[in-house]
Amino acid sequence: MKPPAPVLRQFLRRIETKPKPVHIVQFQDFACIGKIPKLRAALDEVIESIERGDGVPEAFYRFGIDRDEDPLLANRGIMHLHLGGKDSDILVFLIQYADHVVLLETNTHVHFRTQPAGKNIVALTQAWFQTLESDMAAAAARAAAAATDAERKAAEAVREKRAASIAAFRAKPGCRVEERSDFHHLPATPQIHPAATHPTFRHPGLSGSSRIIPTGAIPQIAITAGSRAPATTPS
Repeated sequence: MKPPAPVLRQFLRRIETKPKPVHIVQFQDFACIGKIPKLRAALDEVIESIERGDGVPEAFYRFGIDRDEDPLLANRGIMHLHLGGKDSDILVFLIQYADHVVLLETNTHVHFRTQPAGKNIVALTQAWFQTLESDMAAAAARAAAAATDAERKAAEAVREKRAASIAAFRAKPGCRVEERSDFHHLPATPQIHPAATHPTFRHPGLSGSSRIIPTGAIPQIAITAGSRAPATTPS
């Protein structure tokens, strides 16, 4: 089974401060912290803090977290926390999603020594993890489709409401829109003809035949056939 693209993983440097359940069913303890009470207590503290919505205490993050690049996080969305302190070689690897966190394994810095980093993290090639991410991707697609459908229905409702408002407006006395069958026969722009019976003069400050202005008259506006308004003649 080919693993899906890690589009749902959050490439954040820290765990968000919001309650997130922690998936530990297939977690593997390669660092054997289960035999060391102090380290086991540290992992319990991490899990409980995440599930409370407090994020993770700063003591578990690495030095330079806000300065240096983490290749595992940058390329695969896989975080790591230091269970024995910031300079400890006992790490827990995990992936953060929008609504939960998955613990992958405990180990040393060995996964940073491979090319590419993290290629030997066992969970990434196991069916349970690939199925988990496939199910999350399918659920996200369904949610997106539902949101799109909801937006479409909301837009249709707005259009229907607007149409009803317009219909009600037209039905009010005095607001009825008169339909004119000859409307399409009206010219796009009025045809303007200068009066032929009046002399013209040329403005001394203007030049060109387009600047000839009729004197003592307003240009006649002829309305084409089909219009209800009669043509007017200058007085």
